[in-house]
Amino acid sequence: MLCAILVIGMFLPIGSRTMIAVLANGDGTVLTVLRATLVAATVVALWLLFRWLWVPLAILAAVTVVTSLWPPLVVASYMVGITFRRPAHLALYVAAGSVVTLLPQVLGATLGGRDWSQLVPATGGIALFVLLPLATGLWIGTRRELVAELRWQAENVTARHAAEVREVRASERTRIAHEMHDVVAHRVSLMVLHAGVLEVNTKEEKTAETAALIRTTGREALAQLRDVLGVLRIGAAAEPTRQPPSTLDKIGELVADSRAAGIPVRWNDEAVLPQVSPMVAQTAYQVVREALTNVHKHAGAVETEVELEEVDQAIEVRVSNAVPVEEPEPLPGLGLGLLGLQERVRLVGGTLLLGARAGGGLMLTARLPYAEKEAW
Repeated sequence: MLCAILVIGMFLPIGSRTMIAVLANGDGTVLTVLRATLVAATVVALWLLFRWLWVPLAILAAVTVVTSLWPPLVVASYMVGITFRRPAHLALYVAAGSVVTLLPQVLGATLGGRDWSQLVPATGGIALFVLLPLATGLWIGTRRELVAELRWQAENVTARHAAEVREVRASERTRIAHEMHDVVAHRVSLMVLHAGVLEVNTKEEKTAETAALIRTTGREALAQLRDVLGVLRIGAAAEPTRQPPSTLDKIGELVADSRAAGIPVRWNDEAVLPQVSPMVAQTAYQVVREALTNVHKHAGAVETEVELEEVDQAIEVRVSNAVPVEEPEPLPGLGLGLLGLQERVRLVGGTLLLGARAGGGLMLTARLPYAEKEAW
């Protein structure tokens, strides 16, 4: 469309004589050649306008000066409005466009003997051929930028929403995995251990068969649970929403469960436990539960000791077990316990260490502050 305006408009003079007519000096052939040349130059300038701006603007300005025609100046003003945003550039172009608008009249009066009085109405061309198309280009360019910005914001919001959805799903899967590990796996391990004790100690064949079936089924359930948790555990570790006990006295219940399952656990039931923050108490509870669960799985009915001691404004939780006399049949591991436990301890500003126990065996040690600290 811009090319059509230029080609048609090049042959529509304004005023009695144009600069091209002055240069042709009445020769029709020369006039036609000059017009065709200027049309070609203008079209080339328009093509360049979308790649390099200042060079084609200079070409269009030269064509306007020589021909005294309006299309090149209108196109140039429109493209400047679409492209430029800096006030200094716009002011510079308005000044240059005003000179280009008036210069043909000055040259026509000087070289062609035209009346200088026509210079006054020519100033209206500044508003018509410079300011109006410039304002139109500014409006259209600003609107395009606004639409592009809104489109980018919409795409950004959509992408951010999709990322948040993925994060929520991953966190929920991880939370479910921790829930199942902390509750289901622990209870199933106790069930398998109870069934094994019953199978060995009962004198009734039918009861022994039933206990063996329970033990075998429990092992299979743990193996399947491990596979399920491997699928669910995606992304960073997330804290489960279920809240463990907020005081340390519930640790005794974990010890009682293990004793009932046939594991000799030493624990001072009469000990005066320190007052700690609920988060630290929950973490200590998780440490003891995870340690006893691992004893059930990997060591069996061996001598085990649970200790809790105040050390340097912190509490130290230690769970140790002796070397088993006979290597027990290990229960399927889930691969989440110690990893999740380490994260829990870190979040309250504590440390977790798994090492050898004096005299053989293993010891899990967690040192926790009285109140949780920010972990960076």
